Amino acid sequence: MPNASVKIPLFLLLCVPACRPLAGAQAAPRTQAVDTSYYVTLGGVRQYVEIRGASSDLPVLLYLHGGPCMPATPLLRYHQAELSESFVMVSWDQRGCGRSAEIDPRPGDMTLERHVLDAHELTAHLKEALRKQRIFLVGHSWGSVLGVELAQRYPDDYVAYIGIGQVVNVTEGERVARDTLFSRALARGDTTTVRAVETNGYSTQEGYADGLKGFLAHRRLLWMNGMMDHDPNAMLLAIAAADGYSTDVTEWMQAALYAQRSVFRELMAVDFTKRTAFEIPVFFFAGRHDFNTPSQLVAKYAEHVDAPAKRVIWFEESGHSPPWEEPEAFRARLAEVYEVVVNLSESTRSLPI
Repeated sequence: MPNASVKIPLFLLLCVPACRPLAGAQAAPRTQAVDTSYYVTLGGVRQYVEIRGASSDLPVLLYLHGGPCMPATPLLRYHQAELSESFVMVSWDQRGCGRSAEIDPRPGDMTLERHVLDAHELTAHLKEALRKQRIFLVGHSWGSVLGVELAQRYPDDYVAYIGIGQVVNVTEGERVARDTLFSRALARGDTTTVRAVETNGYSTQEGYADGLKGFLAHRRLLWMNGMMDHDPNAMLLAIAAADGYSTDVTEWMQAALYAQRSVFRELMAVDFTKRTAFEIPVFFFAGRHDFNTPSQLVAKYAEHVDAPAKRVIWFEESGHSPPWEEPEAFRARLAEVYEVVVNLSESTRSLPI
């Protein structure tokens, strides 16, 4: 087994779903298991997908990883093998990321829109290949930006949307996180953190004075002060044990920095506060201690969301990544979401899942 002490860049945003077999999903007839991986061309670039499910009759779940450019496939394998008992789980390494980077490490078009279109093309491919009319959509952090875009543009493709560490308004989120970090450091007499926040200039009008460098410096401060993930080891162990993925920190950093530079301006401009209409059920999994994408903004956003069903589901001991930090609670809440969606589908006679 590779050295488990491998370190991952602190600024990377990532999530991975976790789930024990769901009661409703278990009822699906067990026909043919699905266990395959291959490259599919999306937007002219070959990209890696891994598909696993105990039965082809299970509902399909497409997982949108964070970062950008932080593949979730190793974590899904390491921590969440059980998920394939409840869903046909699709893990996708986005362009320039993970095993997709083996084919094309520096795709020319890394815009937000290109990522959304890639995901839309992948959805169409999955629906045809797996013979499904609609699929579940999960997005975390950066993946939640893609998730909202997809859910609102193409509602007929999806059963429901689940946002984890949901991005709402990036500039406001940075302000909330900085103010909280500063006040906490001041209260405990942490002059080092106070000075670090003060010198990393930021305004909601102009953003970070040092641009991406300032953004990443802020991520590092959040991480060091326990305002992101509470258990980074869950990620480190998975990366260290990942078959087919490099444990070279430099390679991970180079890929992530390339992606961050490419989408930084677009990412800082993301604001969903006035985009509240969804035609499908929407669920937000929010860590009570998440200041990477502040959960208080998610709760406020959800109050204004108009959807067939909506719910904010809180994880009291989590930061940015409830699937890693409270895996049992996450599994239980995901089971509840599944039942809500199934009951809603039956009551409205909507398309089968």
